[in-house]
Amino acid sequence: MDISTPIPKSWGSDKLSDFCNRCHHNTVATHVNAPDAYRKLAEVSAIHAIMSSLSSREQEGLKDTLMKLRRKSLEELRMRQPLPYP
Repeated sequence: MDISTPIPKSWGSDKLSDFCNRCHHNTVATHVNAPDAYRKLAEVSAIHAIMSSLSSREQEGLKDTLMKLRRKSLEELRMRQPLPYP
């Protein structure tokens, strides 16, 4: 990579740069003002990182197994609750 290339004068003054700056600001603001929500987002990111170590086939197998365990658990507890997500 050639690092001697000068940065263009218009760099950082376009709509995409503005959007990225606002996203960064919102991330920091969420971390400061809503630490519980920020922690939950970090946990979701960790789950996706962990799941990415499985192949698509392994992920589907895990999903099927977890759904089977959930159905049986609800059956045993005599509870019928919808999933909290589609």
